[in-house]
Amino acid sequence: MPRRIIYSEEFDEQARALGGIPLVDQALDPITDALQRNPRSFNYLETDWFRIRYAITKPFGNIPALLVYFQIDADDDVIMEWVENYAPYQRSGS
Repeated sequence: MPRRIIYSEEFDEQARALGGIPLVDQALDPITDALQRNPRSFNYLETDWFRIRYAITKPFGNIPALLVYFQIDADDDVIMEWVENYAPYQRSGS
């Protein structure tokens, strides 16, 4: 059975605040493809109480760089937990 990508309610709320779910989905397409294949290849933050994985996108059109947090559940599905503007990322060039 293929891996599912499940969006939490909080993720959807943040996506709306960033310009709309369709725009955020478009910016996340490359990450979503990689999550389908191998979500465990992404970096993670871990403490004694939790482990959360994350990905960072580059700016895309009207969407700023994004920081996305996700988890992998017991069924090997990906739960998209949170998305936000990744302010430390600066565009380079002209």
